[in-house]
Amino acid sequence: RNFADWMRLPLSKITREMVLQRFQDIQKRVSNRRREVNKRWVSEGKEPKVYVNDHGRGEAQKAFRYLSAIINSFMNDVVEGLPLLSHNPCIVLKDKKVRKVLQPKNRYLNNTEVKVLIDMLERIHHSEYKGSVGHSEADFVTLMLMTGFRSDEARTIQWSHVDHISKSFEVRDTKNNTAHRLPMTSATERLFARALTRRIDDHPFVFPSPRGSLKPASMSRVFERITAEVGFNFSAHDLRRTAATTASDMGFDIAKIGALLNHKKQNVTMRYVQSTIDAQRAILQAIEDAMLHFDAPSDTLTESNSLLDFNAVESL
Repeated sequence: RNFADWMRLPLSKITREMVLQRFQDIQKRVSNRRREVNKRWVSEGKEPKVYVNDHGRGEAQKAFRYLSAIINSFMNDVVEGLPLLSHNPCIVLKDKKVRKVLQPKNRYLNNTEVKVLIDMLERIHHSEYKGSVGHSEADFVTLMLMTGFRSDEARTIQWSHVDHISKSFEVRDTKNNTAHRLPMTSATERLFARALTRRIDDHPFVFPSPRGSLKPASMSRVFERITAEVGFNFSAHDLRRTAATTASDMGFDIAKIGALLNHKKQNVTMRYVQSTIDAQRAILQAIEDAMLHFDAPSDTLTESNSLLDFNAVESL
């Protein structure tokens, strides 16, 4: 998305000046895209989205964090007695103080938004639905909402890690490199059953790439299409916060919520206390029951209590 024209460029040819210019170009591209989206939303009578950080800064910083990591992986390589690379040009962003600390995002979906989203996701599976969101995309978003999965965790689930006998499923491509096994609830069991009917030629992934390759779907445009239909913006991580906030509102403690989100455990004692599949089933079923019975427009999740609890979870 950000370095397509650099893909065949030797790393040694990337200069500090190129890094600075590309950083600015990314911000401009994202800013222009957001401006066009907000213009379209206003023309449709919707509220424009307000962003907590400068347009495109998060995208640019993330892009160069990845590029810098790639370059660093070759920094100590030696060819004919000489270092392959003499420096990492991405350091210019630090030298020129271009990078800034981004404000943390605390967005989560309130009760009304959850109900609108769930109603829309269910409508997609009806034969009369003629919108732009596919069945696989709807199930992908539903899975994240009901489990608190990160986007990459949800989209890379493989059928070999789904056990219909024990009614459980496992994610192995996790942020902390620890396999994360969860029980199926009634909603996720129906979800996997639907996905199984769509499976073609023993494709290994639950959410397969539509391009015919044996890879998972990128899901890169799914949130753009869904937010356009529901009329409010949200991201993949907003769904994760929503699951955590709902669990907190249902009375589950920080340790149980942290285990559900597969956060790293820092406390020594907590490493001895293992989360069982039955404990996970209780919290997942509670989240599911709460979300499926939200009555709009009542709204009990507030900034003052639920987000305070979620911020405590984030500290894990």
